[in-house]
Amino acid sequence: MAALLARVARGIRALGGKRDVGVFRRGDIVWELDLKEGIDFAIYLQGVRARDLAGYRRSCSRSSFVLDIGGGHR
Repeated sequence: MAALLARVARGIRALGGKRDVGVFRRGDIVWELDLKEGIDFAIYLQGVRARDLAGYRRSCSRSSFVLDIGGGHR
């Protein structure tokens, strides 16, 4: 079901001339997302809960630049 929803959303974006990769604001955070990736698509749809970001907020200032370099598997 999630894959179908992702395809529909990406198709609608494509009809509007928008790409799968882009910069998106969710809440007060700017994300560079690739909508072909599951976690990126989830952030695109629903953002991130404040509880998930509590640790980042404690350790980063508003001007911080953070890279999330995670190792994924398929």
